[in-house]
Amino acid sequence: MAVNTDSSITADGVTTAHDYAGGPGAAVVTGTFDGATIELEISLDDTNYAPVGNESILFQPNGFSIGNIPACKLRWRTKNAGTNTDLTATTEDKG
Repeated sequence: MAVNTDSSITADGVTTAHDYAGGPGAAVVTGTFDGATIELEISLDDTNYAPVGNESILFQPNGFSIGNIPACKLRWRTKNAGTNTDLTATTEDKG
């Protein structure tokens, strides 16, 4: 099991990508959103990224999601960050 946490997300942009071993896992976002949206993105080649799922999964305040995805790279994309945005985003590989 691997846990990757990106803390102090305060502006629009993407986090550093983390390896994900594949299989069941969880993702959670906590903190002050202040108008921000944050989504989990996946890449199989560490070059081309797309939102996880058929449609973008946008995390709301203290949002949580769980799913089963292949071995990949994961990163977080934040948009519309406000002055007080301060988020912590965590993924956990339960495989």
